[in-house]
Amino acid sequence: MSIAKEELSRLLKAALMRRETWDELPELGVVYRSATGVHRLAPWEFDRKVWGVGHPVQFLGYLADRLLGEPESHRGEALGFLPAGSEALGIYFRYEAYAAPEDQADELRRRRLVGGSTPLLKDLAGSREFRSIQAVAFDGTECAATQYREEPLAAPSEYSVLDGPVPDALLSIVTALAPDRADL
Repeated sequence: MSIAKEELSRLLKAALMRRETWDELPELGVVYRSATGVHRLAPWEFDRKVWGVGHPVQFLGYLADRLLGEPESHRGEALGFLPAGSEALGIYFRYEAYAAPEDQADELRRRRLVGGSTPLLKDLAGSREFRSIQAVAFDGTECAATQYREEPLAAPSEYSVLDGPVPDALLSIVTALAPDRADL
């Protein structure tokens, strides 16, 4: 149940490079190894409405809580959509968002921590739109690829140290699906 970081990075970068349009709905899915040994990504099928209710990370948290509420023997059934003979290796999440300008990021973070109001990032002068795909494998491997809207499609950046609500939510789902790996 493992995947090399280099292979995971290649999968994530390739997934971003295949995106031809922007303003897409988020996508949650599974990293898996097919019966023939090829690594792939498979989207989880959800009603599209889940992405319109609150922040997408809220749905990830809800899913993790729901899976954790199931008996361990039933949790694997959530991956029943994978092709026969395949092996689930982890979870990924692709989404679009805005990054705050560097000169404002610390102040926005401080204001959030003390419960202050903050403007929507998309409304800030100098904010940058990006799309990202982040993955957490059952063996603890983490990786992400990010692409800013103004960059060429063939140039996603790779990140290997993940921090924030998305990787935290993905780790919760991974923990629910692979409780023997709860020490991640």
